[in-house]
Order: sequence, then structure tokens, then C-alpha cells
Amino acid sequence: MINTMEDVIWGFSEKYGWIMLDRTIERNRVGKKKGLMFVCCRDLTLFEIDWNEWLSPLYFLAEKYIESLNSDSSKQTVVNAEFDAIKARESEFRDLYNCIKEEDEKRRTEAIKEKRIKLEKRHRAFLEARNINYHGSSVVLLSEKPRRITHCYNCKGSLDSKNDLGCNACKWILCDCGACGCGYNE
Repeated sequence: MINTMEDVIWGFSEKYGWIMLDRTIERNRVGKKKGLMFVCCRDLTLFEIDWNEWLSPLYFLAEKYIESLNSDSSKQTVVNAEFDAIKARESEFRDLYNCIKEEDEKRRTEAIKEKRIKLEKRHRAFLEARNINYHGSSVVLLSEKPRRITHCYNCKGSLDSKNDLGCNACKWILCDCGACGCGYNE
């Protein structure tokens, strides 16, 4: 059952036992097509399954699993108590997800940094090919200027000040091809 206050989905699997899905993790958000990252509550491990495999008979939502035990009321009582004990450990399971969040953020930050380094190299090469001095680049801050969406005069690629660096000399958005306004009036 989905707990809408905390974005947690509890389930059960014959293979893993009680499992938890935290929808606050980027890869687990609704609409994402990547694999879903679950916590196996039995041994505090993480496992990933394809989003379209999250179906019975392999995986059940917790409530559906408990309802399926209707014919055996003694087992249902035991399973309910077991599930309550598992839910009481939610913060322990969330700690595992926090490690994932930190790793994902590090990867995202590194990817942005790498993209900027490559773009700055292309920008420098673009300017050097036209005998124009390089003055560096910086992140275009939307607080300083309104968002601008346009295209590159050089390669016709799309540009968006929300996602791109700007040239320190001309203040234009840098294109992936390395072009900026410094080379516009050649």
C-alpha cells in the first residue's frame, strides 16, 4: 500500500521477503523507466528490478499479500505482527537509500563538472581558431538575467541559459560546439 505522506511502498516477495520502495529516490519516482531500487528488509540489502517486473506473482503489495492469507487466520495474525515490526524499522531502511542519494548526487555533480570542462575546451578551441582571446566561462545565473532559449548561429543547435555556461567576455550562452557571441561578427 502506498503511504502518500512518506512515499513508501511496502511489498512482499517469496525471494526477498518484506521489501520497501522509497519513491523519494530519483530512480524510484513515478514515470521513471529505469530499474526500481528496493530494500530487502530481511538482510538490509538493496536490489534492483525492472519497473515492469513489479507485478504479482513475483511481487505483491503488502496489503494484497496479507489479504491473500485470508484462509489461514493464524498465519495472517503472525504475518501482520511481522509486518508491523518491519514497518517500525523504516528509518533503518531509509538510511540505505540515503547512501544511494549521496552517490547519485556525486555522480550527477561529476557529470556536470565533466560536461563543463569539455565545453570550456571546445569554447577555447573555437576562439583560438578565430584568433580571439579566451576569457573563461561561468554558469549563467538566472537570478541575474531572465531565462533565454535560442539557437546557435554557428551550428543551429538549441541553447538554454538554464542549462548552459556563458562566455565571460561577451556574456552569450556557450553552445556545445564551443561558439559564443565573440565569434559572431567574423
